[in-house]
Amino acid sequence: MKFYSIINIRVLALILFLNLINMKNKFLIINLAVLTILFIGAGCSQNTDTVQNKPAGDTSQVTNTQNTPEPVTVTVKTTTGQTTTNPTTPVVKPTPTPTPTPTPPVDNGPKTFTMAEVTTHNSASSCYTTIKGNVYDVTTYIPNHPGGAANILKICGKDGASAFTEQHDGQPKPEQMLASLKIGVLK
Repeated sequence: MKFYSIINIRVLALILFLNLINMKNKFLIINLAVLTILFIGAGCSQNTDTVQNKPAGDTSQVTNTQNTPEPVTVTVKTTTGQTTTNPTTPVVKPTPTPTPTPTPPVDNGPKTFTMAEVTTHNSASSCYTTIKGNVYDVTTYIPNHPGGAANILKICGKDGASAFTEQHDGQPKPEQMLASLKIGVLK
């Protein structure tokens, strides 16, 4: 069916073009020649499906192919007898590629640490401690501790629950400060 429509468009364009050659208005001939080129280009850019005859039981895939636009050459003879040839190629617009939407990171809850991981952070440059099953990075608080840096350095890489409870049990300000330093839970 598509094959016949392409031929009909080309025949119509050719008849239109031949009738234009007999006209006296040079400007009208050029305008209508451009229209003819558009008709021919529209016929060239249609998609066709390739149908393959297959024996019964054959399960191979049928592929779809697309005709690529071919250059079209139009020869125009003006009323003064001059002949011009204008090769043109139909314009094919590229298909836009959809932009992927980034997916937000999945929050799998608090980060978990083993005690072996906590013990590796046992210095003033990296100080982790555990208190009541939670893991805290107290490195930045070492120089700011009101009781002195030595009291924090004693619990680096260790369970600091007993030291914290002895000194600050039930006091809201130390509890709030500690909560702001929480980085995960003990596994």
